[in-house]
Amino acid sequence: MRWLLVLVLSATCFAQQPERVVTPGFVALNAAAFGAAALDVTTTRRCIDANTCHEANPVMQGSAGRQYSIALSTAAAGTLIDYAMEKHGHRVGRLVPWIVMGVHGFGAGMALRF
Repeated sequence: MRWLLVLVLSATCFAQQPERVVTPGFVALNAAAFGAAALDVTTTRRCIDANTCHEANPVMQGSAGRQYSIALSTAAAGTLIDYAMEKHGHRVGRLVPWIVMGVHGFGAGMALRF
Protein backbone atom coordinates (compact mmCIF):
# COMPACT_ATOMS: atom_id res chain seq x y z
CA MET A 1 0.00 0.00 0.00
CA ARG A 2 2.88 2.37 0.71
CA TRP A 3 4.30 1.87 -2.76
CA LEU A 4 0.99 3.19 -4.20
CA LEU A 5 1.29 6.35 -2.11
CA VAL A 6 4.91 6.80 -3.25
CA LEU A 7 3.86 6.26 -6.86
CA VAL A 8 1.06 8.83 -6.68
CA LEU A 9 3.25 11.41 -4.98
CA SER A 10 6.08 10.91 -7.46
CA ALA A 11 3.68 11.18 -10.41
CA THR A 12 2.61 14.63 -9.26
CA CYS A 13 6.25 15.72 -9.30
CA PHE A 14 6.62 14.74 -12.94
CA ALA A 15 3.34 16.19 -14.10
CA GLN A 16 3.58 18.55 -17.02
CA GLN A 17 3.71 22.20 -16.04
CA PRO A 18 1.04 24.42 -17.61
CA GLU A 19 2.12 26.79 -20.33
CA ARG A 20 2.92 30.32 -19.16
CA VAL A 21 0.37 32.97 -20.08
CA VAL A 22 2.33 36.13 -19.31
CA THR A 23 5.09 35.98 -21.89
CA PRO A 24 7.09 38.86 -23.38
CA GLY A 25 4.76 38.78 -26.40
CA PHE A 26 1.70 39.01 -24.15
CA VAL A 27 3.17 42.00 -22.32
CA ALA A 28 4.23 43.77 -25.53
CA LEU A 29 0.87 43.29 -27.22
CA ASN A 30 -1.13 44.55 -24.25
CA ALA A 31 1.29 47.45 -23.66
CA ALA A 32 0.68 48.49 -27.26
CA ALA A 33 -3.07 48.42 -26.56
CA PHE A 34 -2.57 50.73 -23.57
CA GLY A 35 -0.38 53.01 -25.71
CA ALA A 36 -3.05 53.19 -28.42
CA ALA A 37 -5.67 54.11 -25.81
CA ALA A 38 -3.49 56.89 -24.41
CA LEU A 39 -2.65 58.14 -27.92
CA ASP A 40 -6.35 58.26 -28.78
CA VAL A 41 -7.20 60.42 -25.78
CA THR A 42 -4.16 62.66 -26.25
CA THR A 43 -4.87 63.40 -29.90
CA THR A 44 -8.58 63.85 -29.26
CA ARG A 45 -7.93 66.30 -26.40
CA ARG A 46 -5.48 68.25 -28.57
CA CYS A 47 -8.08 68.48 -31.32
CA ILE A 48 -10.85 69.50 -28.90
CA ASP A 49 -8.67 72.15 -27.23
CA ALA A 50 -7.87 73.63 -30.66
CA ASN A 51 -11.63 73.82 -31.40
CA THR A 52 -11.19 71.89 -34.64
CA CYS A 53 -13.27 68.86 -33.67
CA HIS A 54 -15.57 67.43 -31.02
CA GLU A 55 -15.98 64.07 -29.30
CA ALA A 56 -18.60 62.04 -31.15
CA ASN A 57 -18.78 59.24 -28.56
CA PRO A 58 -21.22 60.34 -25.82
CA VAL A 59 -19.54 58.03 -23.30
CA MET A 60 -16.18 59.73 -23.82
CA GLN A 61 -17.43 63.31 -23.55
CA GLY A 62 -16.14 65.21 -20.55
CA SER A 63 -12.82 66.07 -18.98
CA ALA A 64 -9.45 64.66 -19.92
CA GLY A 65 -9.32 62.68 -16.68
CA ARG A 66 -12.65 61.06 -17.47
CA GLN A 67 -11.50 60.19 -20.99
CA TYR A 68 -8.20 58.71 -19.79
CA SER A 69 -9.92 56.65 -17.10
CA ILE A 70 -12.46 55.21 -19.53
CA ALA A 71 -9.93 54.50 -22.28
CA LEU A 72 -7.37 52.90 -19.98
CA SER A 73 -10.08 50.92 -18.18
CA THR A 74 -11.23 49.40 -21.46
CA ALA A 75 -7.63 48.51 -22.29
CA ALA A 76 -7.28 46.89 -18.84
CA ALA A 77 -10.50 44.95 -19.38
CA GLY A 78 -9.11 43.75 -22.70
CA THR A 79 -5.93 42.59 -20.97
CA LEU A 80 -7.95 40.66 -18.37
CA ILE A 81 -10.06 39.03 -21.07
CA ASP A 82 -6.93 38.13 -23.02
CA TYR A 83 -5.32 36.64 -19.90
CA ALA A 84 -8.39 34.60 -18.96
CA MET A 85 -8.83 33.23 -22.46
CA GLU A 86 -5.13 32.36 -22.77
CA LYS A 87 -5.16 30.70 -19.35
CA HIS A 88 -7.95 28.40 -20.46
CA GLY A 89 -6.22 27.58 -23.74
CA HIS A 90 -8.25 29.77 -26.10
CA ARG A 91 -5.79 31.33 -28.55
CA VAL A 92 -8.48 33.65 -29.88
CA GLY A 93 -7.85 35.80 -26.80
CA ARG A 94 -4.92 37.35 -28.65
CA LEU A 95 -7.45 39.13 -30.85
CA VAL A 96 -8.70 41.30 -27.98
CA PRO A 97 -5.63 43.61 -27.77
CA TRP A 98 -5.63 43.91 -31.56
CA ILE A 99 -9.26 45.02 -31.48
CA VAL A 100 -8.49 47.56 -28.72
CA MET A 101 -5.56 48.89 -30.79
CA GLY A 102 -7.73 49.08 -33.90
CA VAL A 103 -10.53 51.00 -32.24
CA HIS A 104 -8.23 53.47 -30.50
CA GLY A 105 -6.00 53.73 -33.56
CA PHE A 106 -9.03 54.72 -35.62
CA GLY A 107 -9.97 57.36 -33.03
CA ALA A 108 -6.44 58.75 -32.95
CA GLY A 109 -6.33 58.82 -36.75
CA MET A 110 -9.59 60.73 -36.94
CA ALA A 111 -8.34 63.28 -34.40
CA LEU A 112 -5.05 63.71 -36.28
CA ARG A 113 -6.99 64.29 -39.48
CA PHE A 114 -8.38 67.54 -38.10
